[in-house]
Amino acid sequence: MYDEHQESTTQDYTAGGYRHSANDTRDQELLKALRLFDPPAILFFGADGEENRQHHVVGYMNAEQFRSYVDSAFGSRT
Repeated sequence: MYDEHQESTTQDYTAGGYRHSANDTRDQELLKALRLFDPPAILFFGADGEENRQHHVVGYMNAEQFRSYVDSAFGSRT
């Protein structure tokens, strides 16, 4: 899922993931709580645990697109 570009871009961040595959009650509750209708999505949370909805992304991004997005949204870390 991750490659070198994403690793170097996100070294100052904690990444987490959730595989939505069962589409069971738990999955549906999580999607509802995060206000998503379907993955994939990239969500950013502050140290306070609050989502930064300004940078919420829905849809697939390859590694280079992700790096560019993070650099433009949060400033280059490399």
